[in-house]
Amino acid sequence: MSIRWRVDGTLICAAMSEEEDGDSYIDDKLHYQLSVVSRSIIADIDHESNGLWYWVHSDNFLRGKIEC
Repeated sequence: MSIRWRVDGTLICAAMSEEEDGDSYIDDKLHYQLSVVSRSIIADIDHESNGLWYWVHSDNFLRGKIEC
């Protein structure tokens, strides 16, 4: 799964969102490294509907769930 990293810091599923100016693109390999190997990012509890991801060290951590 690829992720868009928005200028405002939002991480959102690339397949569930439209590209915006200034987006950085996190490809499948880096996404796997960040989510599975290093567990640096975590999916929102409502990820299936909103596509959001969070950095583990952010204030939104409690909205996340572990993706295996």
